[in-house]
Amino acid sequence: WLYTGITRAKENLYTLDAPSYRVGSQVQPPNIKNLTPRNDLLILNEELLEMEIPFELPIEKPFLKNIFLAVNDSLKDANLELKSISHSNYQELYEFKQSNETAVFKIHYNNRCKISVIEKPANSNGLADRIYTLLLPLQHKEIILPDEIENELVDEICFEFPDPFLKQFYENMKVKVFPSGIVISSIEHMAYHEIYVFKKNGFYATYKFWYNGRKIFKKTEIIHQRTIGLTNEINSLI
Repeated sequence: WLYTGITRAKENLYTLDAPSYRVGSQVQPPNIKNLTPRNDLLILNEELLEMEIPFELPIEKPFLKNIFLAVNDSLKDANLELKSISHSNYQELYEFKQSNETAVFKIHYNNRCKISVIEKPANSNGLADRIYTLLLPLQHKEIILPDEIENELVDEICFEFPDPFLKQFYENMKVKVFPSGIVISSIEHMAYHEIYVFKKNGFYATYKFWYNGRKIFKKTEIIHQRTIGLTNEINSLI
């Protein structure tokens, strides 16, 4: 009947209650079957969240708390005293003491909050060597607290959009993921694609949503280097 009605139209064809397709309704979730697990992650035990930290850590850099908890967990059986922590540009200085020996370590991290180098003192001693052996597994690791609650709420994050259809896509995506506790923490507007970072409980996933010249979203990719989880849940929602 529909085909016959369309083909019999002489000049104009009118529809009543036609289906409405929203921006992003044709998004195809990415294939995650071949997504290999990352080996640069260190997921800490959730019990560490209850630990009291006796040092002042910058609240604007929550990753420094993760470093402290990872260092403390690595050295918990070494019978050491952590005397001080100093904060510098992309590095933390940890001063340890045991009996009459002291050792100051520089823990370097990059702009992706990953520990890049564990640097022991130039004038190394027995204490420094022992500490270095225990801390070395933290090198090149991104430290995750799986049950850490995200401080940022969706309603408090304001994004700017160069085109109304991009804002509509965001609103539709937010409706899909927000009830599951997933936060859209950042958006990058690129040529013919949007880069979304989703966060939940300390985990995050970075997606590329591609659109064509007709402003239709279809193809989706995962940026593996910027993803540590959530892909199964996000794919089921979108």
